[in-house]
Amino acid sequence: MKRANEAAFFMSLVLAITGAPALSQSIDFSRYGVAVWQGRRATPVFSGPKDPDYMFRTAIRAGFATAPLAAGHYAIIQIGCGMECVGYVFGDVRDGHIIHFPIGGEYYPSLALTTAPDSRLVIAKWGVPFAETCKSRKYVLIGNEFAALGQIETHRSSDCINY
Repeated sequence: MKRANEAAFFMSLVLAITGAPALSQSIDFSRYGVAVWQGRRATPVFSGPKDPDYMFRTAIRAGFATAPLAAGHYAIIQIGCGMECVGYVFGDVRDGHIIHFPIGGEYYPSLALTTAPDSRLVIAKWGVPFAETCKSRKYVLIGNEFAALGQIETHRSSDCINY
């Protein structure tokens, strides 16, 4: 019994010194599981040259055709907006509808998304390269909207972003 208490104390001491387990170890994508689309991919639908997404039509069209899927039927399309500036759109490969990820741009440097084809869970991670900490937040796709889960979390950079 004394040995078990010593082991528990030692582990809590190690966690207190090194921090919580890495972000990737605590993610349960299966909790938000969905079936993956197996049909033919649609092309994106633009309302015309005044559509804000039309400016990125080449990247969006390519993404609809080849980008990896998330949430069962959404192509994840990364759009660069400058150094360390990134935004994402999700293209519904069933009907061509485009939705925007709720964060991105210059206020979320080096934004990276972690997803799974068969899950509605999306993990957003961002931070300036070579900084000591970075941030993350979990989102779940419900219909055509992203709902934030919990608060923004701060991590050691090594636990968050692969520079």
